[in-house]
Amino acid sequence: SSSKDNPVRSHRPHFEESQFLINARNVFIAHERMMATEEDASNIIPLLLDHLSKPIRGLSKYDAPRLQNWRATLKDSSNLFKLYFGEFLKFGLKEKWYAKMGNPHSNRITGGYRNTWIQPLAEKIEDCSIVANLETKSIIKDKNERLTGIVFQRSENDRGNDSFKVGDIVYLIEQGKSRFNLHNSLITATVDELRLGEIELQIGQVQLGMEKRLSRPGQSWMIEHRLFESSFDLMINNLVTLSNCEISKQSLLLGLQRPVLELETEINEPGLTDQQASAVNKAVNAKDYFLIHGVPGSGKTSKVIKAIVKHESKRPGGILLLSYTNKAADKLTEVLVELNEEGENIPFFRMGREKAIAEDIKETLL
Repeated sequence: SSSKDNPVRSHRPHFEESQFLINARNVFIAHERMMATEEDASNIIPLLLDHLSKPIRGLSKYDAPRLQNWRATLKDSSNLFKLYFGEFLKFGLKEKWYAKMGNPHSNRITGGYRNTWIQPLAEKIEDCSIVANLETKSIIKDKNERLTGIVFQRSENDRGNDSFKVGDIVYLIEQGKSRFNLHNSLITATVDELRLGEIELQIGQVQLGMEKRLSRPGQSWMIEHRLFESSFDLMINNLVTLSNCEISKQSLLLGLQRPVLELETEINEPGLTDQQASAVNKAVNAKDYFLIHGVPGSGKTSKVIKAIVKHESKRPGGILLLSYTNKAADKLTEVLVELNEEGENIPFFRMGREKAIAEDIKETLL
């Protein structure tokens, strides 16, 4: 039992468990680096299978058999799939290592987001990886008087050549407490607006006493990018999903099986070029998938996507339009608005952050 003289955290099993977790993490990272630096992708799968063959302490009774089943699936997969898996796993791990530590082939830590913690602030200011010397201009609150954001005034000496844009997730850091962030508390925020001489941030999780700290006279602040390791893990998790999917889908991706295209429906949409009309007809008749690519201004969105959505909206079910950027998603929204103005009654809604969406289509926001 815990007491003042013998707290639970001092109990020996606690230390043993902590030591086990630290050692397990180090072994895992060592295997990641080994695979990231392996030159021959055909060696990746044997390395991975060897790692998975060893007992992994701490797995639940549900995860352990699932892991072994996946190992058996991977072991029995085709040589081509193993090579594909190995190449992309190596690529994903190498990208992750570069983002975290810099060059994976170097024994020195040469960069990456470990610099968030240990690179001197003067160096960050010099290479424009942060915006420093920010002064609080105003506090933003909601209708319940709760802190939601802050507007900072940028320094007159700010060169303005940083790499921040609206929507970026950043760390907000008190300036002047230490040369290194290792000794500073970090506040997570999102860049809401970039105006001449000003930066507006939306605060993530509001901390105790944060408003008082942000309003402190003479206190300077800085922001720097927050990078997420989870995005690299998602890339690797998708490989695992692929290894568990049907052989037919794997064959499609590997080019062993041609996607099925049966021209059952013909669309004669006015205003399309021959190439655009061909792309539309092939897309709506594709049984597996269909890729459309073209240079900017070739009508991929304004003509081809518009015609496809117009046709598909008359079929049962829904349509999901996705994009990597808010700007591209706005273009898709404009296409839908245009279709409805032309008499197509297509109910739809736009998802996203309000401040990242163009003013003239905010009424479509969910």
